Amino acid sequence: VLASFTAAMDAFFGLSPEAKAAYRCPPSVNRGYTPPLTERLANSLGLATAADLFEAMNVGVAAADFPGLDLPAEAYPDNVFPSELPGFELAVMAWFGEAGRVARTMTRIFGDALGLGTDYFSRVTDHSIDLLRMNNYRLPSADVQLLPDQVGMGAHTDYGIVTVLWADQVPGLEILGSDGAWHPVQPAPGALLV
Repeated sequence: VLASFTAAMDAFFGLSPEAKAAYRCPPSVNRGYTPPLTERLANSLGLATAADLFEAMNVGVAAADFPGLDLPAEAYPDNVFPSELPGFELAVMAWFGEAGRVARTMTRIFGDALGLGTDYFSRVTDHSIDLLRMNNYRLPSADVQLLPDQVGMGAHTDYGIVTVLWADQVPGLEILGSDGAWHPVQPAPGALLV
């Protein structure tokens, strides 16, 4: 599943900027393509920064995934998939399903570890707004002029109960420790970061 997923991501991010731009959604819709230099994630923490260099493709659960529930379309929008990559949707959604399975397992572990019972969080996760964000940190071009302190993806806090992250072995990912310092994270081969 991981090999197919990473191949699909590589294929998508290898498309021309014009082809990827066809899958850009309005800012109010958290689906589709986000080009480089369009987000400043550290702004969510009140930090004024240069635009982030990463590009992303987002997919997630849709209202149609929960028949019988009257869910707002703006919180559960439809996904956008590249038509020129026929295996993309299948590979990405297979990974999305597996990552979701890990996240649901972790919430059961959290409830048990807190002494609240394994099903404690199910009342707030039975139709959670799950999202898969595929990030590419390659520079937009070889001759890009970097601004002072410009980064691939700025400091931010993920939303929700749990984040399941697959990362390759390329250095750059850091987490903020309780000591107030940033620490590099080098995931073990085949491991997920939770």
